[in-house]
Amino acid sequence: MTGVKVRSQEARELDSLIHFWKDSLAEHRLLMSPSTIYLVEQTINRLEELRHTKGPIMTSMAKLGNEIRRNGYIATLRRARKRHICRECRQPIEPGQEYYEVIRGGGGLGWHKYPKRCHLACLEGICDE
Repeated sequence: MTGVKVRSQEARELDSLIHFWKDSLAEHRLLMSPSTIYLVEQTINRLEELRHTKGPIMTSMAKLGNEIRRNGYIATLRRARKRHICRECRQPIEPGQEYYEVIRGGGGLGWHKYPKRCHLACLEGICDE
């Protein structure tokens, strides 16, 4: 029973993403370059394909990208090439380990130059600041 409930919630989230991209395209098409229009149309097509898949949607959704947007923050999944320190728990992020690089959307160049880095489990604390 919970699998059906989760599936329907994921389907609603997927429908809202499709609706968002279609509205954005309709509203801003005249201001977009042809390559941007193409990429948005491809995003809509992939989301519609996911809507019609059977089985868990989220496992397929993870293949679309490794970026999470929440509360104005943009978290991108990365693999460490050198040692970093987690901004939330202050524990080391070792080379080869996956971590999130977090920037503030619209935060300026300082956020891009000095992003926050955190473990996968520590992401909640950073995005809720």
